[in-house]
Amino acid sequence: MSMLAATMAAMGFSLIDCAMQRHAGLLPALTSPLRRLMRATGGILLALSLGLCLMVWPAKIAWVAWFGLLTIGALAAALLMTWRSGVKRKRPHQ
Repeated sequence: MSMLAATMAAMGFSLIDCAMQRHAGLLPALTSPLRRLMRATGGILLALSLGLCLMVWPAKIAWVAWFGLLTIGALAAALLMTWRSGVKRKRPHQ
């Protein structure tokens, strides 16, 4: 269950990252309403990961575990965005 919560946190942060104007070059076809939807969906996924933690552990432990899972999810999303932006820049010589 905690693996699912960590995955949801990583997906939530990834959606929020992709919706940022800073990363618009990675997904140039996104419109403003779609970006808002991605941000909202990312927030919902983060809240659902908290709900999963609260279902598994007592409240005090769940909050601490959730913050730890948020850290792991944010790190995974940041590494993914860094890797993806590097792949986009590297193009073979033509």
